[in-house]
Amino acid sequence: MSYLSTSHGLFIVSFNGNLQQFIFNQDNEVLGNLIAEHGKHGIVFIKRFHPVSSSFKKMSKQEIATHFSWDTHSIEQLKKINFIK
Repeated sequence: MSYLSTSHGLFIVSFNGNLQQFIFNQDNEVLGNLIAEHGKHGIVFIKRFHPVSSSFKKMSKQEIATHFSWDTHSIEQLKKINFIK
């Protein structure tokens, strides 16, 4: 059994053409793998969980690019669907 922790970042992503939303943590390549499997029509939003307010807040494209800059696979997948430059 695996657990998601809010201490290192918890995110939710929604894709165009898909009614499901996916919750993930910032483990290496998770976002990139989700995009590769479900993101061919683009991303509606990526939100980050804020423990103080106990809610998800939408991230800007710049915040996403900065936050996942260390994750090459995810960045390349975001570029592939023209989400970021």
